Amino acid sequence: AFLSSITPQRLMLEALSKMSILSSNLVPIVRSIREQIPALFKTLVLLLGDRTQQVAREFALVIMSNLSQTGGNEGVEIAHQLANFTQVISLLLKFLEDAEASAANFALNAHMAGHSSLPSNISQEELCGELVSTCCDVLLSL
Repeated sequence: AFLSSITPQRLMLEALSKMSILSSNLVPIVRSIREQIPALFKTLVLLLGDRTQQVAREFALVIMSNLSQTGGNEGVEIAHQLANFTQVISLLLKFLEDAEASAANFALNAHMAGHSSLPSNISQEELCGELVSTCCDVLLSL
């Protein structure tokens, strides 16, 4: 599969997601890949829709979120280009549904294993974690 082992595509995806975390990197990244942004978003949207590769979905989500948070005109342009992919909103909503289902499944498995509830220091919202917040950020930027 595309990202099941270490490939140049996976390394690029991971590097771009990590580089885009720093806001000071966003404008240089966007300016250096401006011509490739539509192709990048096409790939990211496809990866977001691939429920068999969770790591790839998460990288795609992080990159979309970070690039859509770029300041100034670049950020507006990025959000418009991402919003042009008609399936992106439904895939983001599906990601949220999957995260909720995964957290509920984890809680159910903990209960079935004999634990009466989740550990006291973990809430169901925390099980969904940062990625749900990241997904919401992308939806808000669109």
